[in-house]
Amino acid sequence: MSASFRVLHVSDYAAAYEGAFIRQLRMLDEEIASRGGSPSAFGLTPAALAQPWAHALALDDWKLAALPPSGTNAARAAVNAIADAMHDVEPEVVHVHFGTYDLAARAALRSLRSDPRFADTKLVWHYRTALEGPVSARGPVRRLKDWIKFPRASRGVHLVVGVTNALATEAVARGVEPQRARGVVAGCDTDSFRPDLVARARVREELGLVDDDILLLHMGWTWHRKGGDLLAAALGQLTDTDGR
Repeated sequence: MSASFRVLHVSDYAAAYEGAFIRQLRMLDEEIASRGGSPSAFGLTPAALAQPWAHALALDDWKLAALPPSGTNAARAAVNAIADAMHDVEPEVVHVHFGTYDLAARAALRSLRSDPRFADTKLVWHYRTALEGPVSARGPVRRLKDWIKFPRASRGVHLVVGVTNALATEAVARGVEPQRARGVVAGCDTDSFRPDLVARARVREELGLVDDDILLLHMGWTWHRKGGDLLAAALGQLTDTDGR
């Protein structure tokens, strides 16, 4: 890997906490550095740039760029902002997370293809939650949007990554060519997110659970997008195998 190798991440993530997402990007950056590459770059919204974790990234030599908040009226501004960030850092890979800036990043890269510096730049769309509602439940408007994005626009994308094989399969069901889709299971940094036995005991006591009771939690704002169906399937398997 050359010393100039750099990844430009693009995302609307703006939570106050670093969470597993930013830690995963740091782990990727550490791997790139171990192979001789440059510190990563990150296109973020103003709300994200104000967060402590963004300041910490800057202190670690990440190149940060401001993106307009998502919205129909900001689409052209987002394309221009991503193109400007690409000019500044000349990335080998543009890695877009969560879907918000997928089309803007594709348009930005397409506008720069005539520049030899970006002739071989790779674009990656990375999905970490299910895509809207179930594929089988899509209405006409959602089907049209999917047709524009997945069978057509994704042809300019090197890889479409899902954090599970099921999510990669869902992208294919929406129109992504199978050879472009990959399931890359997202791990959790157990050093940064170590189980707290004291907190675990307190929660189980409050819920009236004994030590050997099985507890599964669903953390998400919508059942489908955060894998509620997978949780239900896991519960069924545990019940079948454990007898409880």
